[in-house]
Amino acid sequence: EPPLPAQNPLPTNAATNISPVTSLSWISGGGTVDGYKVYLGTNNPPNNIVNGVSQTQSTYQPVNTLAFNTQYFWQIVPFNADGDALDCPVWSFTTWADPTITTFPYNQNFDEVTPPAIPLGWATVNQNNDAYTWESYADTNADTAPNAMRIRYNDSQPMNDWLVVPPLQLTAEYIYKISFFYKANSATYPEKLALYKGTSSNP
Repeated sequence: EPPLPAQNPLPTNAATNISPVTSLSWISGGGTVDGYKVYLGTNNPPNNIVNGVSQTQSTYQPVNTLAFNTQYFWQIVPFNADGDALDCPVWSFTTWADPTITTFPYNQNFDEVTPPAIPLGWATVNQNNDAYTWESYADTNADTAPNAMRIRYNDSQPMNDWLVVPPLQLTAEYIYKISFFYKANSATYPEKLALYKGTSSNP
């Protein structure tokens, strides 16, 4: 018989202030699952962005960055050799408003959020789809108390996780300097860190 509908969507249903580079995730609702059909759109039922893409993973990363301040609908349809799951719910979320930074200097010490939250307008991309991603963390060794951003060490695969700042509105006649404090938790578990800049928030 067909599997049961998927459960536990992330972003949660009707969530707001969601990053435009969010990934979608869910868990099986039960039964034998051979794969999932993914639907995503600004229409309901959703299909005008992703229309039934089939995959075996329970995480989906939209190919393109989503728009600011926009409501999106999405649906996951588990399937097996007996057919598609029935009565699969349509979930929704709304992305945050344009967080573009226009006033400089801009400073962020992550001390105004409650861990593990990150500031509005910042985003994380868990490119390797493991259990760890960037998060704020109360750390006595933080450059400024009480918080810092951290990424956990993975001993089985490269992290390949991204911490994305809000868009910056830069002016051609000025020179801008980017600086930050960074350190590994211990010499036993070092992680390389690279800084990239570009015109898209999706690596």
